Amino acid sequence: MRLKLLSPGEMNAEQKQTYDEAVAGKRGSAPAPMMAWLNSPEMARHATRLGETLRFNTMFPAKLSEIAILVTARHFAAHYEWFAHKRLALKGGMDPKIIEAIRDRRT
Repeated sequence: MRLKLLSPGEMNAEQKQTYDEAVAGKRGSAPAPMMAWLNSPEMARHATRLGETLRFNTMFPAKLSEIAILVTARHFAAHYEWFAHKRLALKGGMDPKIIEAIRDRRT
């Protein structure tokens, strides 16, 4: 059984409120997995807040956080996470050679 990916027009009031809170958060959008998480709005709220905390509210500078995320994504072959954060790392000014080294496990 696959979880239904909800569009905003299909959401009930609790799901829509949870979605709107995520969009109003630091990301400025709902994280991609949230569309499945919204089948359980409470879980979606907790997961979104945890993700925001780990990404935006640590003592580490953004580039170091992105390196940690990319290393973890590569280690666990988390393709979506790699794709999303490679783009963010490049946009944030990370040297493409660093990303290649992580991808090729040369770090």
